[in-house]
Amino acid sequence: MLLKTTRLCSSPGDVNGFLAAIQTTPPVPATSPTMPSSDSQRSPRSRLNLAGVGIAVVVLGVVAFAFLYSPGPPSVALTPTSLTIHDRFYPVTVNAANVDVEHIRVAEISGNSEWRPTERTNGFSNPHYHSGFFRVANGQKVRMYWAEGRRLVLLPPKGQGNAVLLEVDRSEEFVQELRREWGNASVHVAIVRSP
Repeated sequence: MLLKTTRLCSSPGDVNGFLAAIQTTPPVPATSPTMPSSDSQRSPRSRLNLAGVGIAVVVLGVVAFAFLYSPGPPSVALTPTSLTIHDRFYPVTVNAANVDVEHIRVAEISGNSEWRPTERTNGFSNPHYHSGFFRVANGQKVRMYWAEGRRLVLLPPKGQGNAVLLEVDRSEEFVQELRREWGNASVHVAIVRSP
């Protein structure tokens, strides 16, 4: 009986013989398997990493917005009975009846001024814009709307309440307009109230 032996390769240069000797055919399934989705291939750790990156991008965006926000002086709407200050964070309507109209004036807020802000108590503040409630050098708590100017319109309260410091374009002209509007309004109110 002769035994047949198979040589794996006849020589080191016989690449085809080597490949033929080791070649095996893998079994083919009846149905082709579906490819797993990329989400199921991600580990929970990599999903957490992606969520962390997303959160970091959002936080950096908010910080950049807060630091760079610079709307300039807020827009205002003046009527004979009120002044509405349109601010993104702290809008307010000031009633003319609550303001000491005779003492409305332009106040300096730089240097040693008594109206210089010293502390933010409840408001928004960055190097370019400040709005909300602030304590000033004279110890009073005021409502302030200040962009980057140094001369703000002061609306002192009549009796109890907080003064309002407001930056507007052409502050002296605005003070005259307030006095004109509200001075007439207080006269009309007084006439309406008298018998």
